[in-house]
Amino acid sequence: MSKEEALEILEEIEENVGTCCAITMDPDDVLVLIDKLKEFLENV
Repeated sequence: MSKEEALEILEEIEENVGTCCAITMDPDDVLVLIDKLKEFLENV
C-alpha cells in the first residue's frame, strides 16, 4: 500500500467517524488519532 492510498483510507474513515464510532469511542478522539496518523504519513 502506498502512502497516498493510506491517506485516502484515513479520509474515508474521517468522513464516516460520526456514524461509526459514537458507540465505542468519542468521535472527536478518533479524529485526533486520524490527524496524528495523517501527519505521520505525510512526513514519511
